[in-house]
Amino acid sequence: MRPQDVSLPELSLRRSMKWRRYDPDVLPLHVAETDLPTAEPIRAVLAEMVERGDFGYPVPGDLPEVYADFATWRYGQRVDPADVHVVGDVSQGIYVALRLLLQPGDGVVICPPVYYPFFSTIPAAGCRAVQVPLRRDGGRYELDLSGLEAAFAGGARAFLLCSPHNPVGRLWSAADLTAVADLADRYDVLVVADEIHAPLTYDG
Repeated sequence: MRPQDVSLPELSLRRSMKWRRYDPDVLPLHVAETDLPTAEPIRAVLAEMVERGDFGYPVPGDLPEVYADFATWRYGQRVDPADVHVVGDVSQGIYVALRLLLQPGDGVVICPPVYYPFFSTIPAAGCRAVQVPLRRDGGRYELDLSGLEAAFAGGARAFLLCSPHNPVGRLWSAADLTAVADLADRYDVLVVADEIHAPLTYDG
């Protein structure tokens, strides 16, 4: 099945929140959920699990090793599988990181417009959000590096970096990320990176 073979009427029959929250005449662009057909090898594994009735709580298994191999292949970075911890989703991973690494009341910088669950995950972890909005430069969003420095100098303890940025779609440049790293190092700020969409980017 090709992507163009999936029609809107077919998609509207799905039962996920994406297709059920709003009226049928609203295109649901608020959820990063693929509408492309599921790859056949994945469908085969799922069908096998259904046939076995294999619905219990999972264990990480070899996922840490698989991710370490993927990171080497995709990014050229060697990751120790012992440092890979499986979580249910991005928000849960951010919550755990903030709880483990920060103190109650610590400031966490975010750059709105940004993935909306950040606004609830930060206080749920006992921290407070410090907003440094993205700058509009013509038709392009940019990081406000002077705003970030002011927030870091003002005592924020962490920066929640979304890269590629959701929802504006910016892939931050090497210069952007180097500047963020320099500021974080200067002010001893922890950078927590949400890079869930990074594998979808093009090389270069």
